[in-house]
Amino acid sequence: MKKVFFIWMIAVWAVGMQAKEWVFSVNGVPFTMVEVPGGVFRMGCSGPEGECDPSAMPAHEVQLSDFCIGQTEVTQGLWQAVMGTPLAKQRDTNNKKGKLYGEGANYPMYYISWNDCQSFIDKLNEVLAPQLGNLRFCLPTEAQWEYAAQGGETSSKPRFSGNNIISSVAWYKSNSGGKTHPVAGKAANALGIYDMTGNVREWCHDYGGDYSTEPQTDPVGAPAGLLRIVRGGAYNNSELFCPIVNRGYDRPKKGSDNTGMRLALSDVPKDMPAVERTELKPVTPIVEATKSAVDLNIPETKVENTNTFVLIFANEDYQNVAPVAYAKNDGAIFKQYCVRTLGIPENHIQHIENATYNNMRMQMEWLKDVCSVVEDARLIIYYSGHGFPDESTRSAYLLPIDGDGRYVSSAYSLEEFYRNLGALNAQSVTVFLDACFSGSVRNGDMLYQAHGVALKPKPGVPQGKTVVFSAAQADETAGFMASEQHGMFTYFLLKKLQETQGEVTLQELADYIVKNVQRESLIMSRKKQTPCVIPSGTMGETWKTITLR
Repeated sequence: MKKVFFIWMIAVWAVGMQAKEWVFSVNGVPFTMVEVPGGVFRMGCSGPEGECDPSAMPAHEVQLSDFCIGQTEVTQGLWQAVMGTPLAKQRDTNNKKGKLYGEGANYPMYYISWNDCQSFIDKLNEVLAPQLGNLRFCLPTEAQWEYAAQGGETSSKPRFSGNNIISSVAWYKSNSGGKTHPVAGKAANALGIYDMTGNVREWCHDYGGDYSTEPQTDPVGAPAGLLRIVRGGAYNNSELFCPIVNRGYDRPKKGSDNTGMRLALSDVPKDMPAVERTELKPVTPIVEATKSAVDLNIPETKVENTNTFVLIFANEDYQNVAPVAYAKNDGAIFKQYCVRTLGIPENHIQHIENATYNNMRMQMEWLKDVCSVVEDARLIIYYSGHGFPDESTRSAYLLPIDGDGRYVSSAYSLEEFYRNLGALNAQSVTVFLDACFSGSVRNGDMLYQAHGVALKPKPGVPQGKTVVFSAAQADETAGFMASEQHGMFTYFLLKKLQETQGEVTLQELADYIVKNVQRESLIMSRKKQTPCVIPSGTMGETWKTITLR
């Protein structure tokens, strides 16, 4: 494939300072290199014990010459323009069983090893050689990376690249939805550089090695080693792993689902004509993923459903395990359907995002109080989050946000959950569980890698006047639909409520959900997901004619 390239240079204002940028293009895919004026800085960390990554100590003085660094991480579009390799094919090279965590021309490239980066850089240098002269693209050294991340020579080093508020500058575990996002979607740092915290980790030139207390000039890392440096944290890392001083290490042959790259230039171009501008640089807005049609077109009813009470748990941002993609959106939109389509008063609904162990138990007490004063109360309980099995007994558990899948004492037993619901003096109890209990998570990985394989948990037996809709059976995974920003089970639950304007029996709802989830799961991921309905013995066949309104 013939490589078509262009290059131009623009001097712009960035965050109150004039910075030069060089914009290159390969096969119509542009990318921008930002000038980083050299200077002296304190590299690493010397804070109190517990506040510093030990590998980032001791702090030491480093002097750097001028250089250039990529304004964004290398995108999937640029990678394909240079290498001819789309993300899925690159994934197959490094991990055929790997999942895709964000795909599109403007998303960061990942599943690339350090060695893959060198191949990319060699081809890029070859393509752009007539324009580069003696310059060459490369990976940034670790010192260059940290200096650029902090915003260049500054008297105040932020904790993250841009400021001390991670959510404003980074896609990380608590806000990413378990996937990468288009580059430049968060605030830039003082040099106008994006995503140096979060989204994907970034390979550096250096071998891993200990820091020295001695001052250094343009250091290039240890002379040899088995591991290479990665920096910046990723979409699936907690805040703890994202400060700009933190260091990571990986094998140069390994291409991971959370590791990409950012280009550097060996020097600042000096012979390329500049077009001066003094206005602020316009930032192309990143349009968020289009909301699902089930989020936007919610039917309205004038019926008042005053005897129904709803408890919603939407557990997404787990403290000790992987997040649950779109769980908070699941809960928020389900609440909207309860209010607008089913006619349930808003003060009859308890909607808890990221429920802790105590939150969950307290809300069960709320249901008990409701049933003690409201005659013939109808209850709806909705849960989106992790479930997991006890490996020794195969008993199933709901996992609170502060729970740990290795310790059942930190979780809510499904058997106890059913028992407590069965003891309530309610006319009916309808439960929707968008979770699986096999030990896997929505993307198909294991909740804890030590589990190795998904387990077949004991499903539990509802009691009293309870009927349970469960998103998956046995050792299956409860999947999600990224295009709709919902768990698959929840999406089809909402879609049926939308299509029928809430006038639907539980039997009709069950038939629709089971048919569509089974079909969509096989088409999208070639995996079986079979929702099931489990009524209590007391309910018999009567559950089939129950309606939610």
